[in-house]
Amino acid sequence: METSELLRRNLRGMQYPSAEHCTVVSPLTFSATGATAFYGVLVRLSDLVVDTLRDLAAGDLRRLIEPAGLGEHPMARFISNSPSARWSASVMRPDIVVSAGRLKVIEFNYNSILSGSSEALILAETFGAIGQRYSLGSAVAVGTDYARLLIDLADDIAAVGPRAPRVAIIYSGAERTRRFSRYFDVVFERLGHYADAVHIVELGDVDIDRGWIVTGGRRADVAIRLFNTESAHEMGLHLGLLAEMERVYETVLLASSECLIFTSNIALALLHERAEQGYVDAATRALIKNHIPWTALLRDGLIGRNGRTTELLEFALTNRSRLVLKPLIGHSGRAIAFGVETEARAWQELLEAATLTGGFCVQEHVVGDRFDLPVFDPQRRGIQQHRATAVFGPFLVGRRRGNMIVRLPAEQADKAAINWETETMRSVVMTA
Repeated sequence: METSELLRRNLRGMQYPSAEHCTVVSPLTFSATGATAFYGVLVRLSDLVVDTLRDLAAGDLRRLIEPAGLGEHPMARFISNSPSARWSASVMRPDIVVSAGRLKVIEFNYNSILSGSSEALILAETFGAIGQRYSLGSAVAVGTDYARLLIDLADDIAAVGPRAPRVAIIYSGAERTRRFSRYFDVVFERLGHYADAVHIVELGDVDIDRGWIVTGGRRADVAIRLFNTESAHEMGLHLGLLAEMERVYETVLLASSECLIFTSNIALALLHERAEQGYVDAATRALIKNHIPWTALLRDGLIGRNGRTTELLEFALTNRSRLVLKPLIGHSGRAIAFGVETEARAWQELLEAATLTGGFCVQEHVVGDRFDLPVFDPQRRGIQQHRATAVFGPFLVGRRRGNMIVRLPAEQADKAAINWETETMRSVVMTA
């Protein structure tokens, strides 16, 4: 029996909670061999990004603030050279488009600690129940429990021998009530199973004492930032405390602001530049060219591409339909221009302005494969087959595989909305 039919039977008459305008998509499934290969590629690419930028930073990631496009970023002032920096890239979620059957990483996200939308864990539980009901086993996989992964990672970080690490989960009350209330409720319920080692605390109840993050009167070995720092900054929440947290040297703060350095698209441009200049071996060069679309920092001057030297701006002008213009950091789908959707004159003006201001790159436009996906409509309470492209976001937590989200453009949106904000995209869990 096909997954779509199983879902149809299981969800008939179900009162399904869903955010307004969101549509839920059933999971795609991998074989064990396929999942291992899929995540293996991501681990190798992530290692390349982190190693390349750490080498370039030469011991101080603050040197990369300007090159990474973070000079005007509101969180740049929080970036320090704290001991936590070595763990800043521990949680990674790339944006992947599958093109001609091959995964293409169009972005790396190391500052995404929230595992998807408020529906994600509800979906995972639903799919798990389906698998048990029909004895499907791994045919409808549920993915590893995200909360358990975070605790395992904290245990790895602390490495304190026989004493279990004390973990602080720090959340923002404003963000919890704003968009992710159901998500937080489910995660907190799961984290409650680890109550002896985990303290869940709101941001305003955190103290700093001699390099330690203190919650409930006790020091934390590892603190997990379960909120979006930029959102907290925008809401004016405890800015002094945020800065202090970033600089603790006893407690390890997971997903500190240094992770923004690795999230910058300059990493993709650097990998292609090094592959073109022969600074990597043949296997690494093939990995980059096969799985990262060609990306270049937008600037005046020559650039190497496929063994040839070309003037970058001239190439970008004459190959408009094949390229995307995007900021190096923090766009969430905004400020992106698809050449194929932009008139020639407007494209030239955008390129000239972006070159002048700096902080932009051009990237090969990846046309995603279309998939037949069973789509659940929360308003019609039914499941339909929907053929669509998608952006996949698998989580790596301390090199372990986590759940995967998939994003589709809204029905009325054009291609430029495929990476748009949570409120306007369909965001669901996809398992591997």
